[in-house]
Amino acid sequence: RAFVVEEPSSKIFAFVSVDFGMGAHAVTRLALELLNTDTKTKGVFDYTNLCISGTHTHSSPAGFLGKVLFQITSLGFQKTSYETYAQAVYKAVAEAYATRSAATISSNRGLVEDANINRSPTAYLLNPAAERAKYPNNTDKEMVLLKFQDATTGAGIGMLNWYSVHGTSLNNTNKLVSGDNKGYASYLFEQAVNPAGTVTGEGKFVAAFAAANLGDVSPNINGTFCMDTGLPCDNLHSTCNGRNEMCTGRGPGKDMFDSARIIGTRQYKRAMELYTQATTIVDGTVDMRHTFVDFSKFSFPLPMNSGAGGTNGNVTTCPGAMGYAFAAGTTDGPGMFNFIQATNTTNPFWNAVSDLLSKPTKEQIACQHPKPILLNIGEVTKPYDWAESVVPLQLLRIGDFFIIAVPSEFTTMAGRRMRERVADAVTKAGLSKKPTVVLAGLSNMYGDYTATFEEYQEQRYEGASTIFGPHELEAFIFNAVRLVNDMASGKNPSDTLPAPDFDIKKMIDLLPKWDYDTVGIGKHYGDVTVQPQATVKRGQIVEATFRSANPRNNIRTGGTFLTVEKFDVSSGKW
Repeated sequence: RAFVVEEPSSKIFAFVSVDFGMGAHAVTRLALELLNTDTKTKGVFDYTNLCISGTHTHSSPAGFLGKVLFQITSLGFQKTSYETYAQAVYKAVAEAYATRSAATISSNRGLVEDANINRSPTAYLLNPAAERAKYPNNTDKEMVLLKFQDATTGAGIGMLNWYSVHGTSLNNTNKLVSGDNKGYASYLFEQAVNPAGTVTGEGKFVAAFAAANLGDVSPNINGTFCMDTGLPCDNLHSTCNGRNEMCTGRGPGKDMFDSARIIGTRQYKRAMELYTQATTIVDGTVDMRHTFVDFSKFSFPLPMNSGAGGTNGNVTTCPGAMGYAFAAGTTDGPGMFNFIQATNTTNPFWNAVSDLLSKPTKEQIACQHPKPILLNIGEVTKPYDWAESVVPLQLLRIGDFFIIAVPSEFTTMAGRRMRERVADAVTKAGLSKKPTVVLAGLSNMYGDYTATFEEYQEQRYEGASTIFGPHELEAFIFNAVRLVNDMASGKNPSDTLPAPDFDIKKMIDLLPKWDYDTVGIGKHYGDVTVQPQATVKRGQIVEATFRSANPRNNIRTGGTFLTVEKFDVSSGKW
């Protein structure tokens, strides 16, 4: 779902919200290549003004990230996923660019009270009491929304909002492709606004429910329970009788699909209210800045008021590493092998296993402290890099509205600190007296999690997955403020490293091939082998069986694998 915003005779950017797990540098690179081979969009978009943000559904095809760690579960790099995502982004941006017209933008904000909870509340409580006292909840309940209307007719063009909740209403037993709760909310909104009968993805009105600081935020609002006893899990470690495998979060529905529907519907209903009542005009300068920074060794001054033990001395981020609690998973998807969250100690057996991959140096152990290093991914380069090192940061502006796009899952308080410090920098730099700042998570690349310095100390899943060490958040904030100051001074482009390399020839794919497909001699794809029953009563399940191809042989981008059509007796048409 792409939105192109242009200030006439000036600057332009595209914000794309995609129902996939996260942004990926490989996908961004290919999408830009496609846009710049199209004569209509050639030279218009680059890393600076194209933002691709994942909604963070956990039920989308994998294998599109160019680093080893996130290719393991998909048996390597999957060219089909990578190419399909990039082509879909290209087509969405190209269509948005081709159909842009004079428009008005207005904003609104309001609370969605009953759609998220904090899945690591004990870590959140480690943040300073004075800081926590500024907020009524341990998750962000606010939805911030943009409304796009045709400047001449006032007709709706689109809606884009940011709200913090994980795409894990569907748990890790689900094997169906789905946009989860945010995808369902978008579907409901577009069905409500577009003409009746419009096929999803073909309507002129586009509604996107984008990701924000959702790192520690779960849609499983009924809490965590032990699957064997039905009792609540241990709050600190998220375990049942000392083991993590049985502890799981529960959504509000009768099953996970019903929970996805409920959480998605709650977001949709509130978004529709905010959209209908949006009156605050967003107008003025369109601008953007972008930078690539090496977070494996970034040194910077830590301010006294950072909330991270600041002493005005320099601190340094670390090469990427995963802690023990990474393997424990979360209450949205428990891990295996008896790893538990909130682990600050190591295990001799797993130390030996991880040392076979890469034994961390004394300097790395000290840099990552108190994280017990399970996977020293930042220092492994065989068969190619296991994790990102050079990561992007992006700032987009429409008048008083600022979007800070980060390649990570920020926790609730990490996102609050980022927004507050960016807003303060914007005001001090004279860009806006009263800015609105939103955080667009999981954008353009995947650099895992970002927890606060204090949350990092407990080493729950989010802290264990904050790969660049305890000062990662402050490093992001430091560079975000730099982009703000560059925008204010007119410095363009901002200082940056070159874009990271991506060599598809190095990628390994171990998935069995599927190219050959047949339904047999004398038979045809699409043949109905079992017809549905002639008459049914309300509530009955209607079943039909078809001869089908392997769906990987035709991804049907922009189309669908299945439509359900209703015959209109009065018109004689389907």
